[in-house]
Amino acid sequence: DVNAFNIRHQLPLHIAVEAGLGLVDEVLIVAGASLDEKEKSGKSSLYLAARGGFVTLVDMIVKAERQVSRETSHGRVILNSVRSMIFQA
Repeated sequence: DVNAFNIRHQLPLHIAVEAGLGLVDEVLIVAGASLDEKEKSGKSSLYLAARGGFVTLVDMIVKAERQVSRETSHGRVILNSVRSMIFQA
C-alpha cells in the first residue's frame, strides 16, 4: 500500500523524498501516493523535497498536486515557501 504509514508516521513517499530517490518518488506518485499527508513532525513530501534541494522532485510534486496554492499555517502560500527554501540553500 503506497499510503501505509510506518511507526514514525511516514509514508513511503516521505522516506523516498528524504533519501532523494527520484525514480522511486516518481513511481510512488504515479501509483497514487498521497501528496497531502504529513509525517509525524508535520512535514509534507513537498516540504521535504524543497528542504532537500530536490528541485526536479519539487516540480514533479507541484505538477501532481493541484492544491499548491492553499495557505500554510504561517499564512504563506506553499509555492512561495518552496521557492524561498530553494533559493536560501
